[in-house]
Amino acid sequence: MEITTFEAKPLFTIDSHILYNPKSLRNGTNVSGEILESICRLILREVIWCRLESELSFYIHFGWDYYMYVGSLISSKEAIEYGKANGLFIEEMISPYLTRD
Repeated sequence: MEITTFEAKPLFTIDSHILYNPKSLRNGTNVSGEILESICRLILREVIWCRLESELSFYIHFGWDYYMYVGSLISSKEAIEYGKANGLFIEEMISPYLTRD
């Protein structure tokens, strides 16, 4: 997953023990695992903002009111069912933040 657009405050902590300097996160930075989860949390807390996109046509975008747009060119019934079973509201749509160059 690659950061395509990034904005942040000068310094911040995640869960009071991990210190991140936003200078280390910029357009084109590859993130995964715990870092990806932490970035998603910071976006939802309105500490940073970015669009996360992969070269494999997968994206995670964030909108107003804690909306999270997750998209892929490949439809996965299993992923949709997993999300619904875990309390997520699933709606088929294209992210309003999706841009194609």
